[in-house]
Amino acid sequence: MNIHLLGGSNTSGQAFINLIKKNIPQINISVFSRDKEKDYVDLDEVSSYNPVNSNEYVLVSFAPIWKLSVFLEKLHKKDFLKFIKIKGLIICSSSSVITKRFSYNNFDKELYSLLKNSEERIMKLFEKYAVPVSIIQPSLIYGNVGKYKDKNLNLIISLMRKIPFILIPSESGTRQPIHAYELAEIVLLRYKMIIRGELKGKEKILLGGDHEITYEIMIKKI
Repeated sequence: MNIHLLGGSNTSGQAFINLIKKNIPQINISVFSRDKEKDYVDLDEVSSYNPVNSNEYVLVSFAPIWKLSVFLEKLHKKDFLKFIKIKGLIICSSSSVITKRFSYNNFDKELYSLLKNSEERIMKLFEKYAVPVSIIQPSLIYGNVGKYKDKNLNLIISLMRKIPFILIPSESGTRQPIHAYELAEIVLLRYKMIIRGELKGKEKILLGGDHEITYEIMIKKI
């Protein structure tokens, strides 16, 4: 089944494209982005979504889930014929919807609410259509893929090049960084399960890398 990919202009999206080309090159993957090198789409303007291929497809998204939830609601309301072509969804959210739940920080609390609300709106939207929905909640994503660089570790590296020290909080918790290709492999697995009819209903997957490390150790490794 065809794939429509949103958010192809980032490390995880590009890693997923590379895996598709390597493992199942016969699959038709349409990559939508505001990047001029790909099929153009603006998630704030549902009318900009004009797939050339009108066949049924699995929608894979590495775009911000809060933008995607609004986009899908508008597509459902304004262009139902395009909406019903979606036969499966694999969506990237964030582990912050779990880890920030009891935060005292206003920014973190707002992020938690935004993520949680977006996930619930998407789940509710597809309730009556028997479309499998997989929402993946990855932890800190790292790794560069081609010209695309992650916005997590690269930001830390940029700061370390500008200042001679970096502050480490006494209680910063632990991290489970996950490489962009590891995330892409899980997305590819869910896609295969959808087309084989093995994934039905709706699921949420909290996803971390293989190693749990402290913030201090992560900084030392960088």
